[in-house]
Amino acid sequence: MAITDWFKKDGLTPREHKRYLQPIEKGMLVQLHTMEMYQTLMKRNGWKVARTEIRNEHCAKTWELAWI
Repeated sequence: MAITDWFKKDGLTPREHKRYLQPIEKGMLVQLHTMEMYQTLMKRNGWKVARTEIRNEHCAKTWELAWI
């Protein structure tokens, strides 16, 4: 199974969270979590995480299109 999602970056300051994540979370009515949190939840429920991959460079251009 492949899961793709927006993840919260580890170690964000409260200021960074307010500036970058709050608008997304409010707009999408979600609370973003780190990739590690998703992995922990999956492992607790008996799933094996075989591979993780950060694909930021492949989705960066979609932001440009979304702002139009």
